[in-house]
Amino acid sequence: MGRAERKPQRHFQRYNQGVTLVEMMIVVVILGIVASIAVPSFNSYFERERVKRAAEDIYGLVLQAKAEGPIRDADMSVSVDTDAWCVGFSATPNCVCADNACRIDVANATGDDGVVQVVSGTDHPDVTIAGIAGTTFEQPRGSANTPGNITVTSGGSSLQIQITTEGRVRLCNPNGDSQGYDEC
Repeated sequence: MGRAERKPQRHFQRYNQGVTLVEMMIVVVILGIVASIAVPSFNSYFERERVKRAAEDIYGLVLQAKAEGPIRDADMSVSVDTDAWCVGFSATPNCVCADNACRIDVANATGDDGVVQVVSGTDHPDVTIAGIAGTTFEQPRGSANTPGNITVTSGGSSLQIQITTEGRVRLCNPNGDSQGYDEC
């Protein structure tokens, strides 16, 4: 009988059955801060991607125009319409890309329409172009009769397609802020 019997103590345990309003408000505030930091980054990312896609489409079209010349043994005319936002090429001098007149005849094609060779602004919303009105890649050397630049811009982002007298076509960044392209 030296030991006294202990009575079991009841511990009052509080079980959480959800989150409190204060906890929820803290989470919402933190998410708001993170979103306000992230949204401008996403906007500039999408601007850069829009410019990159449009510039690479135009760059590819100009390279194709230069490559088609020796294949067809003909001068290839590149037309740039900054107002209608289109770039096209054809063996026909001064084709009007806004009217889809920039076409290449294809062997075994039905009809005489040929294949339209145009990059249009409708495929690249919120992007603008500026620069030369066009050039012709002359055969047999592929030199350009009108050297110049086509600048593709959206917001603060821009890329440039440079065409030299020798017929070199280059895609570069006039701002020097990379985007994976050499500085112009």
